[in-house]
Amino acid sequence: MLNTVKTFVDKHHMIQKKDKILLAVSGGPDSMALLHIMEGFKKDWEIEIGVAHLNHQLRPAAEAEMQYVKSYCSTQGIEFYCRTVDIADHARREKKTIEEAGRDQRYQFFKELCCQFGWQKVATGHHKDDRAETVLMHLLRGSGVKGLRSIMPISGSIIRPLLAVSKSEILAYLDLNAVKYFIDDSNTDLNYLRNRIRYELLPLLKNYNPQIISGLNQLADIAEAEDLVLEEETETKWAQLIISEEADRIVLDNNKLQALMRAYKRRIVQKALAKLHNQTGWSLHDVDYVLDLSSKAGPAKRINLPKGIIVSKQYEKLVFSTSQTEYKSFVYEISLPGYVRIEETGEIFSFKIVPRKNFQIADGETYLDYDKLERPLFLRSRRDGDRFEPSHMMGSKKLKDFFIDIKLPAAERNKVPVLASRQQIYALLGYRLSRNVLVDAHTLNILVVKKERTQEIDSGSTKAASVEKDNPLC
Repeated sequence: MLNTVKTFVDKHHMIQKKDKILLAVSGGPDSMALLHIMEGFKKDWEIEIGVAHLNHQLRPAAEAEMQYVKSYCSTQGIEFYCRTVDIADHARREKKTIEEAGRDQRYQFFKELCCQFGWQKVATGHHKDDRAETVLMHLLRGSGVKGLRSIMPISGSIIRPLLAVSKSEILAYLDLNAVKYFIDDSNTDLNYLRNRIRYELLPLLKNYNPQIISGLNQLADIAEAEDLVLEEETETKWAQLIISEEADRIVLDNNKLQALMRAYKRRIVQKALAKLHNQTGWSLHDVDYVLDLSSKAGPAKRINLPKGIIVSKQYEKLVFSTSQTEYKSFVYEISLPGYVRIEETGEIFSFKIVPRKNFQIADGETYLDYDKLERPLFLRSRRDGDRFEPSHMMGSKKLKDFFIDIKLPAAERNKVPVLASRQQIYALLGYRLSRNVLVDAHTLNILVVKKERTQEIDSGSTKAASVEKDNPLC
């Protein structure tokens, strides 16, 4: 068995010299075998090991198990860390199953220890039987290739050195080396799906294939290899689809997404969801719900997914976000010359008046005939019922219709700075001028508007006053 473990670890390049490895040890047979084996290989591999134990407070024997693991580590001179958590209470408050809450708390504990004490990897005692059971669990749930990989040999900083050996081999090893361990009574509770698979389904399947454990592990290996190929291709396609990516917002090119085969579409959506809210917990229903949205005709639609994820289709874009950003309305009176800093969007605009005879065109500037403007001037957000007279068009148009025509997403429309007087709209800065204020042969004075970079603005000279509430525009 030791040779099997060593060969498996070497094959997957699981452990390197000088590694600091934290072992997850409950006191059960699997984790005690892991501890004993890793302790034996410590000198050969030139590694440092420590032990982490989480007391779930679910059974009367939990305290005795914790004390046993602590005593074992003390005797062997192994660093020991423990924490006691009321898992049942966590499950109730977080609306999770006992298994989910326990797993979350364990891995949170391991993560904190790694960050605080410099442990580089966490080793768990999962074995071949665990992997086979997990394959069946995922199969029963209708999992895809990714789920059929089951328990991976390496998952980030998590390693599983015993994944090549069976439960029977582990028990034989413990007996041979006289290693004491505890049995968790909940492991035989048939209320849990895993236990029903272990004690009812697997024995039944062995009537059809006595080597079913090995067969299911082989299936997991094949799924792992094929998933790797699909993931590499997905990464390439992701790079072609991604428009922008932030911690709370991902924007994809929906036209390019629609051109993909459905298998890749699903993986792209899964990837986006995983980036916003971890890898697990997304069902096929969630993924296909997003794909159904992405294929619908129309300018703008959105859906709400679990975990606070919002997905919206905005013309040619598919937007994933963790919250619906609400932009506050704004209005600022303009001093001439001067600057306006729009606090709500972070943008800064400069304004100056230039006589026609001194005027020179420069990049990034907008020009209006100053003498055609009513004053005072304001920079504000759009309002219901706003209309203006776009250049190169006859008549007036609602701002809402104009934004629809240029396919500006609804979430972006409140951010557009509207240059206006009390009665007239003169420009949608960055988009269009009103035809009534265009510079022409008769223009004497030109209002020059420029979007500035924040770092270029001298805060001492900035003039950006928010309009008081009694202003008629508010």
